[in-house]
Amino acid sequence: MTEKSLRESLEKLTRGNEEYAEMNAKIVATRQKVLGVHMADLRTFAKNLAREIREISDVKKLFGEIDDRIFEEVLLCGLMIFYAGNLTAGEKIALTKIYLAKVDSWAQIDTFVQDLAKEKFAKNAGETDEIIRAKYWNFALENLYSDQEFYARYGVMVLFENFLNAEKIAAVFANLRAMPTLQNRENSRRNFAEFSNDFAKNLAENSLKNVENYYAKMAVAWLYAESAIKFFDATLREMKNPEIDGWTRRKALTKMLESRRFSDAQKTRIRNLRAKISDKNLRETDNKIRARTKGEL
Repeated sequence: MTEKSLRESLEKLTRGNEEYAEMNAKIVATRQKVLGVHMADLRTFAKNLAREIREISDVKKLFGEIDDRIFEEVLLCGLMIFYAGNLTAGEKIALTKIYLAKVDSWAQIDTFVQDLAKEKFAKNAGETDEIIRAKYWNFALENLYSDQEFYARYGVMVLFENFLNAEKIAAVFANLRAMPTLQNRENSRRNFAEFSNDFAKNLAENSLKNVENYYAKMAVAWLYAESAIKFFDATLREMKNPEIDGWTRRKALTKMLESRRFSDAQKTRIRNLRAKISDKNLRETDNKIRARTKGEL
């Protein structure tokens, strides 16, 4: 498919969707232009387009043809990574690195990662599930230390969707605890010394400068709220850890209280713990986030 025919095909899918485009633009909160293609239509389009894919170079060619200024065209790249067959986990990760550089919305992260999770790391090119899971685990951790908000959200969401199990939960908590975005500033100097190289240390320092990493921090809060369903006591112990910034812990506990999946007794413990968490910068952080997200918290 040529660049021209791709664009014309997407434009056909937007006809009559002006109100949807306006509504979705507010939800996905992107600087990119939102055409208004419904997700079901975009998935069908991606599946049909994937039939033309034979190898990784075909996907890279498509990546070079899309317009990075258009929300649906960027998301299409993510869907193509998912739907394209005959690609190894390593090739999909290589394409994901290109994709993440184009992303400008939480929705482009979550939709992409949730599709990947549905396949449960299906075997590709003779790779075992164990090998594939190990590759995605390592790639997720690599992104946790990025100073780029959506790279970090990607790392969190991969852990959220695929590794909240008894085998990995302790390691998930330990890695989130070391995530620069979540560290209290007063602990930062000591924590920086734990990084093994200057590259990771610089990423951590740059991340701390951006206290408005809303979409990365909200993903973490969501993960904690989900982990508490299966690992309640372990998660609440984690919520007592002062190394994790107060805003994220309080937001995670709030999401637990909003859920119907906890008993009254559990919610009493959650509520009591939340009341004990204080952060002198909480109000300042909330105000900055409201300004950035137009009131969304």
